[in-house]
Amino acid sequence: MLNALIGMAVDEKRLSLDATIGDLKIEDTPPPLSPIEKTATVRHLLQSRSGISHPAAASPSGAIPERGRYAPGEFWFYNNWDFNVIGTIYESAVGSSVYVEIERRLAKPLEMEDYSAADGAYQKEAVSLHPAYHFAMSARDLARFGLLYLGCGRWKDRQLVPRAWIEESLEPYSEVTNPWTPPGTLGYGYLWYVDHKLGGYSARGGTAQRLAILPQHGLVIVHRVSDAKPVFDGPLDDLIQRIVAARTSR
Repeated sequence: MLNALIGMAVDEKRLSLDATIGDLKIEDTPPPLSPIEKTATVRHLLQSRSGISHPAAASPSGAIPERGRYAPGEFWFYNNWDFNVIGTIYESAVGSSVYVEIERRLAKPLEMEDYSAADGAYQKEAVSLHPAYHFAMSARDLARFGLLYLGCGRWKDRQLVPRAWIEESLEPYSEVTNPWTPPGTLGYGYLWYVDHKLGGYSARGGTAQRLAILPQHGLVIVHRVSDAKPVFDGPLDDLIQRIVAARTSR
């Protein structure tokens, strides 16, 4: 969702991907950001390549690199600090909350049936000035968002998200490196995972929440689970491959 909102703001000249966090007066709790960290750009944040290993709200468990080890743009790691700060930057640029803008610019045009701005909740933690942006969304509404991207940002007679932005967002700027992803499986664009095996892309959350978009098969797949009963990516990947096989063998 934030990828779409950022793309609209860039297209409307409200935000520049080349703006640095220093330009945008971004700071955080002590120790303060270093001069090198402040050279990270909005583009680096979208790519999860800022190199800023500052504690962040809603960070998943697991080690992050030592502070100062990587310069901006040098290395990819899944970084909630980057994602949270993008939200802060977006809200400052448009003068409105992420949740209100999802409702106004996506939910209403896509005729979502369940989402409202009241479904969002900021998660604030003392470790950082920048909150995480959680919201509830039904499977059918998430599928509508997937169909928007399957249609290259066009919904009925309106181009809601610029097509060029979506294409730029889906370039694999990095290879995903973590203990549970086999090498060569996934790339990372602007907030989207790029699936090398299936030729599509996906948004992935904890406990195998997923929105998978597979353009060459004309498929949008939404997988929703209870956080209390986690599912892991391996079985879900197998299920998606089975769905694709069933689609192609009709």
